[in-house]
Amino acid sequence: MGSMFRSEEVCLVQLFLQSGSAYSCVSELGELGLVEFRDLNPNINSFQRRFVGEVRRCEELEKTFNYLEQQINRSLSPPLRGPLPPPCPMPSAPQPRELITIEEESERLATELKEVSSNRDRMRAQLTQLCQYQGVLTQTHSLAASQGPILPQENQGLFDRRHDVHLSFVAGVVHPWKAPSFERLLWRACRGYIIVDFREMEGRLEHPDTGEMVQWTVFLISYWGDQIGQKVKKICDCFRTQTFAYPESTSEREDILRGLHGRIEDIKTVLSQTEAFLQQLLVRAVAVLPQWRVRVQKCKAVEMVLNLCSPSDKCLIAEAWCPVAKLPELQSALREGGRKSGSGVDSFHNRLPCSIEPPTLFPINSFTAGFQNIVEAYGVASYREVNPALYTIITFPFLFAVMFGDMGHGLLMALMALYLVLEEKNPKMKNSSNEDSFVKEHSFSMPAASDCLHTSEDCVQFRIKKDKDRRSKAKTDFCTLPLEISNEVPEHPCVSPVSSQVFERRLIEKYIAENGTDPMNGQPLSEEQLVDIKVSHPIRPKAPSATSIPAILKSLQDEWDAVMLHSFTLRQQLQTTRQELSHALYQHDAACRVIARLTKEVTAAREALATLKPQAGLVAPQAVPASQPAAVGAGGEPMEISEQVGMTPEVIQKLQDKATVLTTERKKRGKTVPEELVRAEDLSKYRQVASHAGLHSASVPGILALDLCPSDTNKVLTGGADKNVVVFDKNEEQIVATLKGHTKKVTSVIYHPSQSVVFSASPDSTIRVWSVTGGNCVQVYWAFSDVQTGRVLTKVTDESAGCALTCAQFHPDGLIFGTGTADSQIKIWDLKERTNVANFPGHSGPVTSIAFSENGYYLATGAQDSSVKLWDLRKLKNFKTIALDNNYEVKSLVFDQSGTYLAVGGTDIRVYICKQWSEVLNFSDHTGLVTGVAFGENARFLTSAGMDRSLKFYSL
Repeated sequence: MGSMFRSEEVCLVQLFLQSGSAYSCVSELGELGLVEFRDLNPNINSFQRRFVGEVRRCEELEKTFNYLEQQINRSLSPPLRGPLPPPCPMPSAPQPRELITIEEESERLATELKEVSSNRDRMRAQLTQLCQYQGVLTQTHSLAASQGPILPQENQGLFDRRHDVHLSFVAGVVHPWKAPSFERLLWRACRGYIIVDFREMEGRLEHPDTGEMVQWTVFLISYWGDQIGQKVKKICDCFRTQTFAYPESTSEREDILRGLHGRIEDIKTVLSQTEAFLQQLLVRAVAVLPQWRVRVQKCKAVEMVLNLCSPSDKCLIAEAWCPVAKLPELQSALREGGRKSGSGVDSFHNRLPCSIEPPTLFPINSFTAGFQNIVEAYGVASYREVNPALYTIITFPFLFAVMFGDMGHGLLMALMALYLVLEEKNPKMKNSSNEDSFVKEHSFSMPAASDCLHTSEDCVQFRIKKDKDRRSKAKTDFCTLPLEISNEVPEHPCVSPVSSQVFERRLIEKYIAENGTDPMNGQPLSEEQLVDIKVSHPIRPKAPSATSIPAILKSLQDEWDAVMLHSFTLRQQLQTTRQELSHALYQHDAACRVIARLTKEVTAAREALATLKPQAGLVAPQAVPASQPAAVGAGGEPMEISEQVGMTPEVIQKLQDKATVLTTERKKRGKTVPEELVRAEDLSKYRQVASHAGLHSASVPGILALDLCPSDTNKVLTGGADKNVVVFDKNEEQIVATLKGHTKKVTSVIYHPSQSVVFSASPDSTIRVWSVTGGNCVQVYWAFSDVQTGRVLTKVTDESAGCALTCAQFHPDGLIFGTGTADSQIKIWDLKERTNVANFPGHSGPVTSIAFSENGYYLATGAQDSSVKLWDLRKLKNFKTIALDNNYEVKSLVFDQSGTYLAVGGTDIRVYICKQWSEVLNFSDHTGLVTGVAFGENARFLTSAGMDRSLKFYSL
């Protein structure tokens, strides 16, 4: 009782709800009304929460219930007096399997109602149409024989010799409101060459659009001539009249009448049976709909509360405000929910310390609820503050008695209060649309409830929207109100504060200047007291000019002449436009043919030029073997190339010197990791920043090889299935050069470390050296040669290998050369001795890619066995195998310049950190196989190319 004078003590509790019993526990808490839940997922969108699917399912069921209620209000006979009665007793929230049953039964009932209602409406429309046809034939039966063409007496002799005058009829029904306008337009359009008769039908029939009962007007039009008939039919269509076939002979009309009578009786019989079945369905819907609606609303409320919980692996965690005195009841409700769900582990609660002010809670009943609501309409008390509503039980009736202190008012108020008390539990007194109809045993009120769920927020927003619409409508209606003086729409309206009437400022100022009073009540009024009103000024209609029949006929004739002139002008413009369009289409077709022919010729010429350019330096066949290319000297003259020169001491010394320089630089770089190198945590945040799909031809899609320029990593080199080599600038986002000359797809490309020269290899048994700036092929060869002179230094043939080479790569020192074969072998060659110094077996499929680490000790290989193997060149053994997913295809391997990261390209793109060999990131943006990957300088970006014809870049 003390909590009624001062708000109850409220604490913050943490609920641990088992996943299997969470629904039942929340349902029990909702039935008791003990707690108010807090939202533990404020940063998660409402559409991304765990139980949003169940909430949408309940909303779909509510839509079905609304449709059933609409059908009940529309078609139930006798109709209900007020809304549907609430269920008694009040049902509990359904279990998921019970909700499925409700969903199936409601959908089946809604489907049956929809089918029966559509059949009934269709039969009603058909019955109305047949009754209209019957009324037309009945009312016009005696008129058809008497109607005939009225011929002028002076021209009677001329028409006596005419035997082709054929009288035609148009009969139907028209709405009685449209009959006068329909008759006038027929007379004006047909110039009196028709005879029209109108009669009202005996009974009333249902309007097909509005459903109201209308006493239709029957018309019969007799005319002669095709042109007049077309005008009559168009006018009937404009007035949306219902016309029927009207036979000329009396016997045919009688036969149709007898047939219509039989069809009408049949339709009435079927319609009565349909109505009876529809009433059965509606009665069944009235019986089950209130209970379904309450159960689904409770289920939706439970699912919305579960969305406020924080999910974990085995339970849901919720936070809620609860009165301290009700904590034992809270635990009992959790235990009862676990028992109903059959859970072996009970849910429990834990009281939490709270730093924010708890909400205010005053217990109320049916007597104190009204006074409490009146007080909270002015302000909500703070937490643990004295409740002023209890004292208003005395003060409010006393003040009311002061205002109405006579016996008459007191007796009326006492009788009204007695009636309300006696009828408190009557369902008819409870209106579901009243927001104060449901009074709970406990109600929470918070001055600053930012952390609590407000279920009435949508209602408040909807109410505000309705108030805005109402004010907008009132403003619109006010703009069209007539003035008190001129009785016209105002141009500059103003309001008199004396009489609260609207006046035109011009007129009221003139009246005030003459009399000095308000024109409505005669009280003193000045111009300074007038209040202006801001309204949108309506457009004034033009003054009527057609005030007589001749004026109306003249205006109609002018309109007709203007329409005919406009129609003639449009026909002329249409003819001219057709001719211009035909000429333009012919020119477009001819231009397309010429462009296609020229494009084909240009493409053929470019291919021929690209094919001839590499052969420009060749000498006569008898001087150079067919397998040996020709070199280009300093003066541009071709030089003869003899047989293999071999590895001379000068070449070996040059290789040794270059290897010494490369080894020194590699060891110097290997001592410390570059400061600019991207860290692993930053590398894991890489995302796709660019994608270029137009580098290669779309007719033969696919990029098969990829490399970056070591001196400028912004230049990307790609080789595709379209036989072309493309140099792309990443910063400028444009193609630098397109190199054509191969006769088969390009499978491997390399960018020269210091010069603007690129290398490409193809299954056409050639390797080409291209000048990027010139865009031409410098040399074609298939052996180990000197790039500057074009001479073949050596040709190594592996006699032991019985299959083709699949990939190759240089060691960072330059003296070791690695190759992969189709029989799962990796071979290491000494360039100086041209001998096979080591073999690495272990793969179970053709080797697809190899890559040497920058430290010179590690070798990474990939094959078609869905694995990547790491080899130690010092110990000549495999020290790590990275097993990939089943059916994973490895197409490209590459280390970054520091040897810290390893990128794998194939089915997707994966980057591993060396030594730990753990995966850092994974990209699956390509729609085809990834055929090439490469790192930028200091791994600042990653680029890839694939069979989907796109070149993609990844960075922060």
